[in-house]
Amino acid sequence: APNLVELAQSVEALSTLARALIAAGLADTLAGPGPFTVFAPSNDAFEALGQEAVDGLLADHDRLLAVLQYHMVAVREWIPVRDTLTSVFIM
Repeated sequence: APNLVELAQSVEALSTLARALIAAGLADTLAGPGPFTVFAPSNDAFEALGQEAVDGLLADHDRLLAVLQYHMVAVREWIPVRDTLTSVFIM
């Protein structure tokens, strides 16, 4: 099974996220045993920022890492709550 970076690389709509994960140095971490959950911003989300902002983010390692880590959770257990879209993460 592909890891999260490989999966992002295989989906065109996540190509900017894949570049960002690699630029931030998270590829090795996300190739590890996990489990990991990434609330993955699509290319559309990055485009909404504007190309200048995306380029600036990709060039600023510390800021990029902080933004990406905000979108990641190391999940130990996932519990669906009834048959709704709401779920509970237990850390």
